[in-house]
Parts: sequence; structure tokens; C-alpha cells
Amino acid sequence: RLPCVIVAVFAGSALAMPVLSWAWQRGQPPVPDDVRALLASHADLPVAVDSPLTYLEYAHHLGPELGARLVYPMDAATAAAAYGDNTPEISLRGLQRVKALAVRDYAGFLTEMPRFYVLANRDRSRALSRCLQRDGYSLQLQAEADGHMLLLAAPPDAATDAGAPDCRAESDLSAD
Repeated sequence: RLPCVIVAVFAGSALAMPVLSWAWQRGQPPVPDDVRALLASHADLPVAVDSPLTYLEYAHHLGPELGARLVYPMDAATAAAAYGDNTPEISLRGLQRVKALAVRDYAGFLTEMPRFYVLANRDRSRALSRCLQRDGYSLQLQAEADGHMLLLAAPPDAATDAGAPDCRAESDLSAD
């Protein structure tokens, strides 16, 4: 039994160390003060976060008032089509069973929220922004802070709306 416990502790430590090392190297609060102020000053609309890691980190550390405005509107199927991977989306759905998270389906969110902000991190994947642009949404820069952009997302005009949102690659569209 003891060797199994030692192996389990070692394996858990080996997996946790890169995460802890990354957090310690950053040497800054989980949510930079400039980003916190940016979100507080744009409180009129919900904020769709463009990265699953940023969403999880900020929703946890912003507290109930600001954190409750954050949403991650990317489902596994949309993510797989947009950038070829959906592991973070599946993981967030699983975590949602034990922690209240605002993880939504892409199409459902767009149907319910005609206008919203997008918080995009310059250093992380921006699959949500790419999907919105492919679906005709305009993304207008509202402000920048600490490597983040706050974009106002507005839906396409009724005249150019082609129906349900779809951000599959162009090669996938020909199969319909």
C-alpha cells in the first residue's frame, strides 16, 4: 500500500508543480488590477471570455459581483470545429457539476445575448473572437488593459444574417 501512496503523491506533485510554478513566476494577482477596473467600468453588458483558462481563473478570483458577469460561451462541438480541440470545453462542463460556472453553448448564448463584451487575452487562443467574426459579428475595441482587449460584440445586420451561428472551417461548410 505504501508504494502506491508514494507513487500517487509523486504523480500528483509532478502534475501540480508546473501549475504552481507558473503562478509563482507570474508574481502578480490572479486578475490584474487594470483588468479588474476595466471590467468594473464596463458593467452594462455581460462579458464573454475568449479563453477557457482565463474564464476559469477570473470567474473564481473576481468575486461574486464582477465574476457573475463572466460567461464562457463555447461548447465542445463549436470548439472542435473552430480550433481542432475541445478538451478545455469538456473539462469545464465536467467541473460545472461541482462548481457553479457560466459555461454556455455558443449558439444558445448568441440567441439570448444580442450584444455583449468579449474579453480577449492577447497571449491566449481567441477562438471565440474568430467564430464571432465568421458569423458576421462586429467586434469593436472598447479598451485595453494588461494584455487584454475588451471588445463590444454586435450581431450582423438582419439583411446579412444567414441563419444559425456556424464557425466551422470553410472546407466543412461545403458538406452541407
